[in-house]
Amino acid sequence: MWQWAGSFADLLLDEARTDCPMHLPSAPLPTLPWRPVPPAERRRMARLEGGGPRPRHCSAREAGTCPTEVDQKQTNAIATLARLTHSRAPATEELSWVTANAWIVARWEQYMRAP
Repeated sequence: MWQWAGSFADLLLDEARTDCPMHLPSAPLPTLPWRPVPPAERRRMARLEGGGPRPRHCSAREAGTCPTEVDQKQTNAIATLARLTHSRAPATEELSWVTANAWIVARWEQYMRAP
């Protein structure tokens, strides 16, 4: 008869290892949430934590959370679709999230209609 699993007896030690730490270091401070932090909360956090910049989870914001700025996903899509449709990419600094999305949709439809 075949034995599918072995015993753990050879992996267990008679005494504790000495090359491992007994205690782990403290965890780092939590990062900022994905959604933009409201101004009042941002001011409160700055007072509590010294006001220095802190890292965020992701450089790209969720779709539509900040309608005045183009996110990284849109910037990448604009660059890709401009190359695919041989059109000039707009300056993303001058676009809002909504207008960037409209440009992306129009270029995608143009690309899909191409022979």
